Amino acid sequence: MVDKALEIFRVTADCGSFSKAAVKLYITHTAVIKQLNNLEARIGVRLFERSTHGVRLTPAGEVFYRESVELTRLSQEAVKRVRAAGQTEQAVLRVGTSALSPCRDFLEFWQGHEGGTVRFHFQIIPFSDDRRRYEHLGRDFDFLVGPHDYPAIDGRYRFTPVGHYRFSLLMDRGHPLAKRRSLKFRDLAGETVMIMKPGTSPVNDSMRAALTAELPQAAIEDIQPIYNMDTFNLCAESGALLLAPECWRHTHPALAAVPLEEDFSIEYGVIACRAPGGNMERFLEDLEDKLLSCNSPGPQNPTP
Repeated sequence: MVDKALEIFRVTADCGSFSKAAVKLYITHTAVIKQLNNLEARIGVRLFERSTHGVRLTPAGEVFYRESVELTRLSQEAVKRVRAAGQTEQAVLRVGTSALSPCRDFLEFWQGHEGGTVRFHFQIIPFSDDRRRYEHLGRDFDFLVGPHDYPAIDGRYRFTPVGHYRFSLLMDRGHPLAKRRSLKFRDLAGETVMIMKPGTSPVNDSMRAALTAELPQAAIEDIQPIYNMDTFNLCAESGALLLAPECWRHTHPALAAVPLEEDFSIEYGVIACRAPGGNMERFLEDLEDKLLSCNSPGPQNPTP
């Protein structure tokens, strides 16, 4: 299997930036630098010239980039031969799903990238108690899928990001703004906007700051730390506008969803127990490999 550090090296070379590579790979800036420092230590030469403008390959790095294309190809071919020679195993995993933890986007992603020595089959386990959804992990189901941006629970669960959701403004279908194709914060003058309580979600805190900078007198109603159906019912009954990830646009039939033009998004992905073990651990390792492969560029000329 292709060394993850090798994939990170190639993405960084193509991006010309540690931070851009981190965004593309869905890992942290620190993780990118650590992997590349370790790779340079293992090889014994510097692969990148660092500067305030980004990074560029050294002469040794350019040679390594060209060789990495062939190494990746050979590794992928070897894995295919091994997988074809081995008997495919099967494993069943239980996916918890609810109105606020929709698994459809992830399952569509997985079906488009399925492969490997283990075939994972998913049992869909519906539940309705969104307030206690994390308590069911490892007991009633093996993992959840959904948006995640809650630092308070990061140490208790394992989150594997798969993609991002943009935000929409949810409102009663009869609201004057419901017919708009999209909205900016400046369009919300005179409206009450529902946003998560400060300190709960960094993304929501950033949106709150941007909204109040645009509209200093904006009326904001704090949402409890975790969304639940009461949140959407209150939006429908009060006439307020609710900031919510686009995956929740169909959560309440009485609410219309209008995309927010401002460039905010929240990560979504697989949420599991901190140390799941067994088939779940194998699944997460397989998922991380697939994500790395999806974000790795094809053979290109190295960055000058």
